[in-house]
Order: sequence, then C-alpha cells, then structure tokens
Amino acid sequence: MVYAEVVKFLRDRVNSLEYKVGDIFPSEQKLAIALNISRNTLRKAMTVLVDEGLLEKRHGSGTYIRNKNIQPNISALKSFSENAQQAGKNCTSKVLKFMVIKSDANISSQLRIKNGDQVYYIRRLRFIDDKPVQLEDTWMSVALFPDLSLRDMVNSKFAYIELNCGMTIAGCYETFMPIIPDKEVANLLKISPREPALQLTTQAIDIKGVHLDYSLLTSNVHEFRVKYFWPRQRPENNSP
Repeated sequence: MVYAEVVKFLRDRVNSLEYKVGDIFPSEQKLAIALNISRNTLRKAMTVLVDEGLLEKRHGSGTYIRNKNIQPNISALKSFSENAQQAGKNCTSKVLKFMVIKSDANISSQLRIKNGDQVYYIRRLRFIDDKPVQLEDTWMSVALFPDLSLRDMVNSKFAYIELNCGMTIAGCYETFMPIIPDKEVANLLKISPREPALQLTTQAIDIKGVHLDYSLLTSNVHEFRVKYFWPRQRPENNSP
C-alpha cells in the first residue's frame, strides 16, 4: 500500500460511521499491522490528518477524532449552505465569473429555452471553513431572472429563487459521475489532476415544472461528501 493510499484509507475511516467526533482512534501499532506497513509510514500518514484537523494526538492518551469532513445526511433537498449549516460548518462562496452569454443547444435544452436566448453563466467556488470543497458552474435564464446580480450569487441560490423571486422549488434532478478534473479545476479545488473528482449535474424545477437552473458541481471528495437516505416506497401489490 503506497503512502497516498494510506492517507486516503485513514481519512475514509475517520469519516466513516464507525467513529464520532471525540472517539479514540486505533493505535499506530494496530493500524500498521492491519495495513501491513511500517509504523514510520503510518505515522507520517496520520500526521497529514492531524495537520488537516481531523485527528488530535494527546500525549500519554492516544489519538482522537477531532473533526470530520462535511458529510450531511440528506433526506430532502437542501442547498449547499443549508447542508453546511446542518453540519455545523461555516460556508462561504466566491464568485469567479458572472456574465451574460447566448445559450448553446445544450444549455437551451436543459433550461427549456430557445437556442441563442440570453443566460447567466456563473462560476462559484464554495468553501467550508475556508477550504475549497466545490466548484459550481451554473446557467440561469435572463428572462426568468431579470434582476439576478453578482451579490445574489455570493449567498444561497435557492434562497434567492424562493425568497427574492417568490418561486417554490419542487425538487431537483441529479446525476452523479466521476471525472478527472482539468488543471484549472484541480488547482481551484487544491487536488491532484491525476485523482478523480465527483461531478454532480443538477437541475432544479419549480412546482409548475419550470426549469430554474442547470448546474455542474465538481466536488473535492476529501472535503465534501454527502450521505443520502431514501425512504423505501413499497409497491401497492407486494407479492411474496
């Protein structure tokens, strides 16, 4: 097991349901034996997690879970900001691009507008506790949101749609896929361009079926994970 794999294994274990914040973490000796690696390699890997604020070493006592990467439980649609607040994290956004462009065939299809209609293109970098965790590329119809401003996008997009525009969001279509980020995206998220990132395609609709936005969210999987809970809906005629 190479060093980078050891760091990833330990980070995944810290963020698993096996531990809560404040729990004691297995000793270096036990982990080194379990992973079949030297204690020196294990110690260096754990130091990475200590520097990230996930682990805390207490002299004479052991190593404890100090923090976890954001991992909100999702049972209903929530915005990025709402998920962060639920996890007790500080969320901020930096708008990197805000411009009006003509929609191409793909964006027009996603937003159910005419090809060439004006749309906003917004790129936002989302931070959790000052760490870049998600890059969001969003397209929204200018005709549908004529008063949208850069200031609105510094805050919650869902809050703007519901509170400022008086629309009711019914839900969101989402599609997940792993990608290899390009150099620009990797630099913004502070990840290696050689490791996969998670890309989420989202499309919110209101209660009338109007397509409100089209977004591509690329997440730093080391810092931002979402755990979903989908309730079981049994068929009416449940055969044995």
